[in-house]
Amino acid sequence: MVSIYSQYHIMSPVNTLVTVIWVYTFFVFCSLFAYGSADGVLGCGGFVKSDVDINYSLVEVKLYTPHGSIKYQTDCAPNTGYYLIPLYDKGDYILKVEPPKGWGFEPVTVDLKVDGESDPCSKGEDINFKFTGFSVYGLVVSLGQTSGPAGVKLDLVSSSKTDFFRSAVTTDGGSYSFSNVMPGEYVVKASHPTWQFSKGELAVHVKNDNMNVGAGLSIGGYDVKGEVTGDGQPMRSVNFVLFSQLDQAQNIGQCEKGAPKGFHTRETKMSPICYVTSKEDGTFIFPVVPSGTYFLIPFYKGEHITFDVEPGKLDFKVDHASVNLQQKFEVAGFSVNGKVLDKENGVGVAKAAISINGKDKTVTASDGSYSLENMKTGTYTLAAKIDNIFFEEMIVEITPKTPQLPNLVASGFNMCGKVIIDRVPESLGKLSSQRRLIYYPEGKGSEAKSVITDTSGVFCETVKSGKYIIKVYLSEAEIKAGLTLTPMEKVVLITNKPVLDVNFSQFRAKISGTVKCMEKCQNMELTLDAVGRTDTQLKVSAKISTNEATFVFEHVMPGKYKASIVFDKWCWKERSIELDVLDNDLTGLEFVHTGYILKCSVSHPITINFAHNKKEMNVGSFLLDKGLNRFCLAHPGVYQLTPDSCHRFDQDNYSYDTSNPLTLTLTAIQHLALGSVVTEVAASDILVTIKSSVDDTPITLGPLKPNETATATAAKSANGTAEKDGKKQPTTTVYSFSHWTRSGETLTISAKSSDLLFYPSSMDVFVSGETCLGNIVDLIGRKGVFIEGNIIPPLGGVTVTVTSEDGAMEPVVLTTDNT
Repeated sequence: MVSIYSQYHIMSPVNTLVTVIWVYTFFVFCSLFAYGSADGVLGCGGFVKSDVDINYSLVEVKLYTPHGSIKYQTDCAPNTGYYLIPLYDKGDYILKVEPPKGWGFEPVTVDLKVDGESDPCSKGEDINFKFTGFSVYGLVVSLGQTSGPAGVKLDLVSSSKTDFFRSAVTTDGGSYSFSNVMPGEYVVKASHPTWQFSKGELAVHVKNDNMNVGAGLSIGGYDVKGEVTGDGQPMRSVNFVLFSQLDQAQNIGQCEKGAPKGFHTRETKMSPICYVTSKEDGTFIFPVVPSGTYFLIPFYKGEHITFDVEPGKLDFKVDHASVNLQQKFEVAGFSVNGKVLDKENGVGVAKAAISINGKDKTVTASDGSYSLENMKTGTYTLAAKIDNIFFEEMIVEITPKTPQLPNLVASGFNMCGKVIIDRVPESLGKLSSQRRLIYYPEGKGSEAKSVITDTSGVFCETVKSGKYIIKVYLSEAEIKAGLTLTPMEKVVLITNKPVLDVNFSQFRAKISGTVKCMEKCQNMELTLDAVGRTDTQLKVSAKISTNEATFVFEHVMPGKYKASIVFDKWCWKERSIELDVLDNDLTGLEFVHTGYILKCSVSHPITINFAHNKKEMNVGSFLLDKGLNRFCLAHPGVYQLTPDSCHRFDQDNYSYDTSNPLTLTLTAIQHLALGSVVTEVAASDILVTIKSSVDDTPITLGPLKPNETATATAAKSANGTAEKDGKKQPTTTVYSFSHWTRSGETLTISAKSSDLLFYPSSMDVFVSGETCLGNIVDLIGRKGVFIEGNIIPPLGGVTVTVTSEDGAMEPVVLTTDNT
């Protein structure tokens, strides 16, 4: 215990508080230990020693059982590094120093057999742990990466001590570490038998803790090796051009920058980085290739020709190690080039398939060029194929001395199109879906040929360059039925490419026009009827726009037609227009509204007078025939219609409104019958009695008045007689009468007067009413003798007959009444 005190000294002010606490604890423990020693309590203690300043308080000492269970642990004195661990039981233990990670001590563990007598703890001996140094650790990375490879050797050399040397090897990821390194100046040196470093040394200054130097060392790249053979033998002088997959510029050393002379490739548009050449043994190497993804393109050119090397492109990846390309390159043959043209000295044909002996080999580029690779010397059949362009096969001799093949020039082009017939004229019935077309070189009709479409109307014919006339054949019946194609014929110019749009479509015209209205147009339809054919009538509705409307008939086949407006309420300048559809659309048809229809159905021919309610000058009359009559009124509005006829209707006047154009029906209910009475002497008491077969009550007309214009047949003299040729003539007086009667009646007409007798005494007339009746009866009145008498005793029903002796008059028969 004396030694304990002798090594104790005053600490620096910074650690004063920690030291005070530790010392207090230490003395308490020592007192217990001293007291407990007599009771069998032992202690194991000693020092953690260091030749350099370290923080002892970071170091722990732990006591473990052989099974790994911790029995006790303690910190070291912060200034002296002293520790003490109590032992209550005898037995086997392991005493272990546990510093911060990376700190080194010697020893690290001490095995104890505590028996109370002979072991260091029982004898009170110090068990010391010597500090051997800190750790230096870091990474060796691949250039541009965050990790690196395993297997890189690292040496740690002291800048001041020639006898100091440490070595290490990187593990996966490129990490490494050196242990037991005391504070000082050092240099870390990296080395590898193959790989080359972009930074291979690093200065390190170790102070009072571990040192992390980070990714201070880097490998510039890794060697990439490969091999090329030809027919199993190594091939020298084959170039291998390196490209980055990401097309990134790379600073790669120990290879020729760019690409060899004459190099070209279709594999990529990226810029080459550099290239190397195979040696005598067929091997090649890129010594320093940074980590990344790359591809190689081989290039082997002889005196006259470029040889093919397979694979033509090889992808590979460089991680953190050397790359030995497993796939060998093989010189397979030589390449020859050619071109496909649309005509002699013409333009290249792109995407043409090139075949050798019937087997497809390649496709032409945008300029028509192509390359055949892996060729052997021999005779071949060369051919090109592409849609719609045709080439003749060519026999060629291919050798390494003929790198350029003869041009393949187009010998023919497709002339294609379609015939579209989407509506067959109704009179033709069903037509074949295949159509025949006639074509011939312009000006050479004798060389005409024909081609037939497929069922969908498509056709294709191979022709040489030139100008051709082509048209679709139509029969006379088809033309007559209105089947027309447009264009009727087509001029097709074939130069250096196919023509694929030689299309013929059925011509169906569009017929358009306007309807001009006197007021706002109303909804109306128009029809189109074929003339001379039985086609279905077409109907369209006019599109209204105030005082005008438009209409269009679409898909109209050629032929003669009659266009009509279907609107009976109005009058039209022309209700129907005839037209002829040939091979063009028709426009400008015009239907002009001129008035308003008056429909009138009458039972008898009449004259009807009309007058506009508001337009005094708009008056007139129409002659109406029996049946339905149509007349045109010039202005819209309400009209008063008055029949003027020998027939009487249910109304004397009728009203007609053009805005509500109902059919006006007039049916005669009575007919005017005329009659006359002619007398030798004037009489003022002439009465006419009319008895009807349908009425019980007779009608009496009169006394009649003489006609003003027909009173006598000659002018009267002063004495009341007329004279003719100086001789007196008898005078006559005419009396006219009229009566409205009905159809189907039988009238019995008689006249009487106090001084006159009438002949005939009565007359029966049947009224048909089909036409104006006119004068239906003429009665003659003469001066007569009246005989009066009685039957005594009075007796009714007695017939009395009066006859003249000379028979000059007809007998007069009458029957007495009861008086």
